[in-house]
Amino acid sequence: MHELLGRLRDLDPSTADAVSVIRYFDHLVEGRAGVNAFLRAAAALSGATAGIDVPAFCINVRISPEGRLLNPADPGAIADWGTSALAEGLGGWVWLERSGQQAPSDAMILERLSTSIQVALARTRHPQSRDPARVDVLLDSKSSLPDRREAAQRLGLDMLAPTRVVAILPAYRDDDPAAVPMWPCSTRIGRVIAVVVQPKHNLPEIGPDVRTGTGAVHAVDKLHLSWRGAVTALRFTADTPDGAFGPPRHLTFDDLGVLWRLADSWDHDATPDPDVNALQGLEEETPGSLVVLEALAATDSYRQAAALLYRHHSSLQARVPRFEEALGFKFDAPGRSRLAAALALYRLQASSSLP
Repeated sequence: MHELLGRLRDLDPSTADAVSVIRYFDHLVEGRAGVNAFLRAAAALSGATAGIDVPAFCINVRISPEGRLLNPADPGAIADWGTSALAEGLGGWVWLERSGQQAPSDAMILERLSTSIQVALARTRHPQSRDPARVDVLLDSKSSLPDRREAAQRLGLDMLAPTRVVAILPAYRDDDPAAVPMWPCSTRIGRVIAVVVQPKHNLPEIGPDVRTGTGAVHAVDKLHLSWRGAVTALRFTADTPDGAFGPPRHLTFDDLGVLWRLADSWDHDATPDPDVNALQGLEEETPGSLVVLEALAATDSYRQAAALLYRHHSSLQARVPRFEEALGFKFDAPGRSRLAAALALYRLQASSSLP
């Protein structure tokens, strides 16, 4: 075979190169190689970074000619490179990152890369890998460890990669199931959409009116912990309009600090709190009061709070006695700390319908 390739290369170098590419990939297929091995082969043979994106299987990988894993590609940049679509049922594509003139062997390398990866995916992935039920198993604390690991494998997750869960609270009505986005590796739990995210994945694209909480990094077989952290972070968010002061729309569990302990204590003893009840009554009587109180709790003076709210400090100061009377304590230094804690508990109580 080596002698034949040598003769072919003397007669027609392009044909000899094509045969070499075919042999190389066929050898990998026979050895039951995985996706990354095929990408490394394509990158080495072409001298260009090779990539794959298969949303249905949560696969987004790029490998350099030196064999290094790179960050996921920007979807907008893929169109500038030579690409090859995978089978229609997979809904993905592979590419070589070479701008401008393509090398003579690029088309053959892409064709063999696409064919070989489809063989590997048919062997290692399954149509139900997008089934939200498998994500449910992964996030359920009552699932057994073997069941979680099987679900992760079916979803195409890297067992060694740092993994988080993003909890998304959509802005649409609960009775509109058609509006639920079909993110890969996602499921709907109550009103919240849970999305499993690894470094190889693009973060979910979300609308401006959506609230999110992002859990801490955990091992794939312990993602129920990241899910709980994501929901905890989500509970401290609010529907604050863009440009306005108030609790953020997006929080990570890492941002919470000691607040997660407050949430944990509240979940174990949700006895009605007088301060929280007073806040609720004040907001019902005078809508918009909570935003003012958030500004007062977050600053050290009426001027600073008024600046956050784009109001004159004298008009804000005139409202404070009414607030203090309704809540039953002064807004001095200890009172502001008490107010901040009461507002945090109020958000926890308001989010009690979340999973």
